[in-house]
Amino acid sequence: MNHIYRVIRSRTHGALIAVSELSTGGGRNKRRSARRLAVLLSGLLPAALVCAAPVGGEVSAGSGNISQSGNTTTIQQNSDRLAINWNSFNIGANESVRFNQPGAHAIALNRVLGQDPSKILGNLSANGQVFILNPNGVLFGNGAQVNVGGLVATTMKLSDSDFMNGNGKYVFTPGGVAGASVVNQGEIAANGGYIALLAPKVINEGKLIADGGNVTLAAGTEMTLTLAAHSLLTLSIDQGAVDALAANHHLIQADGGVVLLSSKGQDAVLSGVVNNTGVIQARTVSNQNGEIRLMAYGGTVLVDGTLDASATAGGNGGFIDTSGGKVKIADSVQVTTAAARGKTGMWLIDPNDFIIANSGGDIAATSLSSLLGGTNITFKTVTDGHAGNGDIFVNDAVSWNSGNTLTLEAERNINLNAAINAGQGGLTLNAVNTISAPAAVNVKTFTLNGGNWIQNSSNLAAFSAQDFRINGGSFLRAAGGDGSSGNAYRIADVYGLQGVGSSPALLAGSYRLTNDIDASGTANWNNGAGFVPIGDAANSFKGNFDGQGYVVANMTINRLSQNYVGLFGQVENGSLSNIGVIGGSFVGAAYVGPLAGSLLNSSVHNAHATGSASGNEGGSDFVGGLVGVNYQGSSITKSFATGVVSGINNVGGLVGWNYGQIDQAYASGNVNGQQGVGGLVGLNDGGQIRNAYATGAVRGVTGVGGLIGNIQDGGQVRNTYASGAVTGSGSNIGGLVGSNEIRTPGATLATIDASYWNTQTSGRGSSAGGEGRTTQEMQGGGSRPIFAGWDFASIWKRDVGVPVFVWNFTPKTVASVTQNNALTESVTAIQASTAADTKTGTRQTDANILLKSTSPSLIETTLKSQAEIFEENMKLLAELIAKSKKLADGTDPQVTESGNGKIDSLIGDLVKTILPSNVLNPTQIAAIVAEVNKQIAGAKPLDLNNVQPLSDPAANGTKGVSVSDARRNALNERMAERDKAKGELKAQGAAIQTAADQMMSGAITALVTGVLNAGLEVLGTPITSQAPGKVATNGTTNGGTAAPQDVKAHIDELNQMVQDRMGQMRDFIASMKEVEAGAMAAIGGGTPAGAAAATQVPGTAANNGTATLPELTDPMAKIQAMQQALAEKRNEARANANANTAAQLDAGLATADQIRAAGQKGMQNGITAAAAGIANGAGSLSGTAIGATLAEKTAAAATLGNRTNTVRPSMRDVLATQTLTPAAGRPATGAGSAANVGTALSPDAAALLQKGVEMAVRDGQRPTAVSDLLGK
Repeated sequence: MNHIYRVIRSRTHGALIAVSELSTGGGRNKRRSARRLAVLLSGLLPAALVCAAPVGGEVSAGSGNISQSGNTTTIQQNSDRLAINWNSFNIGANESVRFNQPGAHAIALNRVLGQDPSKILGNLSANGQVFILNPNGVLFGNGAQVNVGGLVATTMKLSDSDFMNGNGKYVFTPGGVAGASVVNQGEIAANGGYIALLAPKVINEGKLIADGGNVTLAAGTEMTLTLAAHSLLTLSIDQGAVDALAANHHLIQADGGVVLLSSKGQDAVLSGVVNNTGVIQARTVSNQNGEIRLMAYGGTVLVDGTLDASATAGGNGGFIDTSGGKVKIADSVQVTTAAARGKTGMWLIDPNDFIIANSGGDIAATSLSSLLGGTNITFKTVTDGHAGNGDIFVNDAVSWNSGNTLTLEAERNINLNAAINAGQGGLTLNAVNTISAPAAVNVKTFTLNGGNWIQNSSNLAAFSAQDFRINGGSFLRAAGGDGSSGNAYRIADVYGLQGVGSSPALLAGSYRLTNDIDASGTANWNNGAGFVPIGDAANSFKGNFDGQGYVVANMTINRLSQNYVGLFGQVENGSLSNIGVIGGSFVGAAYVGPLAGSLLNSSVHNAHATGSASGNEGGSDFVGGLVGVNYQGSSITKSFATGVVSGINNVGGLVGWNYGQIDQAYASGNVNGQQGVGGLVGLNDGGQIRNAYATGAVRGVTGVGGLIGNIQDGGQVRNTYASGAVTGSGSNIGGLVGSNEIRTPGATLATIDASYWNTQTSGRGSSAGGEGRTTQEMQGGGSRPIFAGWDFASIWKRDVGVPVFVWNFTPKTVASVTQNNALTESVTAIQASTAADTKTGTRQTDANILLKSTSPSLIETTLKSQAEIFEENMKLLAELIAKSKKLADGTDPQVTESGNGKIDSLIGDLVKTILPSNVLNPTQIAAIVAEVNKQIAGAKPLDLNNVQPLSDPAANGTKGVSVSDARRNALNERMAERDKAKGELKAQGAAIQTAADQMMSGAITALVTGVLNAGLEVLGTPITSQAPGKVATNGTTNGGTAAPQDVKAHIDELNQMVQDRMGQMRDFIASMKEVEAGAMAAIGGGTPAGAAAATQVPGTAANNGTATLPELTDPMAKIQAMQQALAEKRNEARANANANTAAQLDAGLATADQIRAAGQKGMQNGITAAAAGIANGAGSLSGTAIGATLAEKTAAAATLGNRTNTVRPSMRDVLATQTLTPAAGRPATGAGSAANVGTALSPDAAALLQKGVEMAVRDGQRPTAVSDLLGK
């Protein structure tokens, strides 16, 4: 016998393994095999040969000589290549062989021509590289010590000519004796070099060490080896062997290098085996990553023992590849590519098919879960013509806690039949065909690179990913449906929503939402770029999407260089309906809109958006609050937008560029741009706009309009109006339209019919179309006709004067004085979120969001939305009461003049107006009054639960129809459940809930003290002491009667301040949230003392009675400081390339400019006018007549900017239509003589002035809570 090992089939491993010839199967102890091998060899060979040195060496090529001295054989090599033929090449245990070579690049080939295998039992050393070719086999026995620059030991042939050609490529051809092997049981070292053991069977049971180099065990009969200097570059097995085997049972180490175990069978039946049960180590050294490769070329790879490609001393982890037709991974295997201070490496497992299962699989799910703690793992199935289908099955649950990623890449299908759970890790999938996922997935990062993900079930499996990416393939996640027009896919979460745009087939389907969708997590998707718009210019959305009245909340798209940005990038021949896009941020280069970047021959119906839209500062076009571009053939109906919009060219509150039709739509958000900037549409290019309005402030350079920035080449504008402030530094600035031009030869000018703008609130007296009207006229007052031909039967409705849409007008619970439980219902409706928001049609109530959602941002948005609705309730109530000629009991609105009775009477009248007397008895009214007075006194907020139940007939004496105890208790239980479920959100939730509760429970107090007192108390109470004296401007003796129009004007001013304060909450929430701390620091401070503000300066006739208010400059300075702080943060954001934050700060600066401008007018003109007007008009300054100064200042006060144009008018607008009769005054504080000229205001006037100053100062501050907004 001249071969060393034979191969048997192991029942344990289920594959071929190498054993001693004396072994009989069953996998006996390897070391016993080695001992038997030594006995076997010693018995077969003559005793002299066992310990002999190399014999019969003759140089066949190159230059060198051989000498022996004692136990040492020395080969002196003189040429770079030296070939020696030996009769035998053995090294006994006490023998040494030394090669002295020209350098590390030199190679000495040792060819054995005899019939015996080589036994290396002693020392072999060389400063260069050594080839040992013995067709009978080579054994490095136990105790062998080899230290060389490079070593090849093989049973194959290599001719002298191929060896000597010097090109570094060596072709080893068949020639070994059948079954001949290369085995190492000793220690072989070639640091910085290579070790290559090449034979049909190669086994390591000793130590192979080549740090910084390469170790290769390759099984086959023909191979090509490529060397460069003293490094092994490549090795290929050109021809396989019968029962080929490459095995490691002890230690192979190549830190910073490469370890390769490779085996190739003769054919598919006689496939090769790679088997590791020992330790293979190739760690990262000096940032040189290690690699471990176990390659079976269609055969079997048995993975056990330890594979270590870690980076313990710095750098990144290395790479491990275990590839074969079949890869079996033992439960006991240990694998790591971990990096202490770098990135974890990768383990690639590359079989034909693979099953992850605890029983009967290729790897146990429990083992995989454990292994993922130390390395990223990729399973990649490739059949390459071999047996198998290329499928991957996950049949048992896999769970890991590390940040490592599991990647599944299948040549055919992936089947996730069991749960994947990795809250800190990632899951990446790529399949040629289908990915079925009936089980739950919970990972930090989910990536789909290819394949057709299919989840479609009414019992949809759970799915959660903090970062969700679709880079290829299609992703269908639906709760039913087939995508047809009659059976639309049912989308239930943001992942399914993102999947709509993942393939052309899905882009053509029909969809409907089944619930509100929280998209707040998209801020973390795609490295901060957020949600990928559904469809683009190349692949548009061509289906139908019905939101069914549900909303998509808090979505983030941050793609500065990308066009077609929105929930939908581009819609072509499709439709979007009954959908709301609430909150969020949408940033792109061009074609930007929260709902859609572009519409082509498509329709949008019953949709709205409240998020901000922004174009890239580098030159963005076509940015809209709802849609970027509405092309010809497209339509937008019954839709609106309220978010802040900013861009460069063609920027609109609803649509940036309109070619199509817009009917029954409005926009209320502020709009900022440069050219073509409009409150509703930036550029109308031949489009049709009917029944529309805009109320937001518009700022630009040229082509700026309250409704439309520029109109070109015809079109029609009919039945529209605009009321927002319009600011422009260039040409073509208009209250309704900036310009109306012809750009294309043969085109005509657009027609603009029955369209209006508010000359007062816009600050504009001209427009390129439409009719300018005053606030009073816009509300239906005055002699000139307005809104002629408008359809007030089916489209429009007057909301206390101003037209709004019927579909958007939602009478609040408190609006009807005939509904017995109106007040209580209004409060509890907000508390339980049961008031349906009909702006988007029938939909679930927001209570579901509050009770079920786990998203803090969605809860916050919902509460803020409900707070705004509640604010509208309170404003409407105030307007209705102020307009009402009689209270419920038939009396006129009035208050008494003494103590708290004044408040008590007012609250009583209020309650009687809202709730008829058959609902509340006097005891209950008194309880409400007491609660309000406690609020005023700084005690606890109003709590309706402390009032006797309204449904108690014994208390009322009548049949109650209000909220029952059972309903209230049920509500309290639901609220308690919500609070318990949100325990982990305590800090943020508490702050939000506190603000909301303050608004809800303090609403009545806020209404009384914040609105009605400012109006009705002025209306019905002697405000100031009037003095007899000179002749008044109306030609009558000033015997204590003030001019009605003057009192009304100043009531209006106070009311406007209250309205402005309310509006600031929305402005600041939208534009200044990210810089709250900086802004609060910049604009902080207290309120000026009223006594100083009300002090008058004595003077001449020209200065008679004119108050000087130096403290009014203080709020302006604070506002300027705020702007400076915002500008600095904006510049810092730009410097850090954070364009999104910079854009938000720009919006904050724009809001600050408006506050400052309005504040300047309000404080420097309005408050001064209030001081002079109230004082002079009421005669509070003894002997001072109402003169030209009053008229001038009153006119200036009338220009005070209305920063927040809501759908509903202010009390000022209501009072403007009324005829008011002031009450008679009482004696003045001083005689009307010259000596009293220039004295301080009377106490009542001073107090009222101080109230006005305080409100004006608060105009320049961000409210710290909702209660601060409404309650003070």
